[in-house]
Amino acid sequence: MLVMRCPECQEKIVSDLLVELRILTCPHCHQQVKVSDIQISANGMTYDRNDLVKRLFHYKKMLQETIAERHHDKSVLAQAPKKGTGSFVGALQGMMTGARNHYRHLFDQYAEALVGFRDHEVYSRFVNLSLDGCCLLFDASDAFPSKGDCLILDFTLPDSDIQLKLVAKACWTQVDQDDNGQRKVVVGVVFCNISDEDQKLLWDYICSVADRQNLSVSCL
Repeated sequence: MLVMRCPECQEKIVSDLLVELRILTCPHCHQQVKVSDIQISANGMTYDRNDLVKRLFHYKKMLQETIAERHHDKSVLAQAPKKGTGSFVGALQGMMTGARNHYRHLFDQYAEALVGFRDHEVYSRFVNLSLDGCCLLFDASDAFPSKGDCLILDFTLPDSDIQLKLVAKACWTQVDQDDNGQRKVVVGVVFCNISDEDQKLLWDYICSVADRQNLSVSCL
């Protein structure tokens, strides 16, 4: 959760979209104010976002090591009560989420994209979507992109009439298994040379989803 204090009335303003905004209307005093001094609140702990971004590698490594230790029971930390360790992991994950440059919308309904790459055209499923990219899920039995591949994404956003055809690039891939033991491939994608018109369509869609999920600007 992202939080800032209104410079006019000093009350707290909450929004997962704070990083995207430059100016907002305070829900307390109703003044237009500049977005600044963003804090990240996770599991009852609060961090200065700018300081966190500077030390992002340190905290990311800490999160990876903590998760690995819990899995392999090779440390004192892994022997700690699961509730306490889980809260620590949850706080670190919340920090990582708050340090991202863009809010990511997680899809809770099926949404697919036709993905063209090399000589292939296959359907994939959206995992999440942001202003600068997305995460896609492929069936490992089909062709799937490799890191560095140029992609053409053709899709319609759920519960909307917004159709987009975007050029993108595969930044990373990861092989996972679903609950049924089927191999899936997750691909991280960044959009390339997106037009102002298409970026506005994405922004309007993400804002509408945030409104429905009560993630837009609110009081605390």
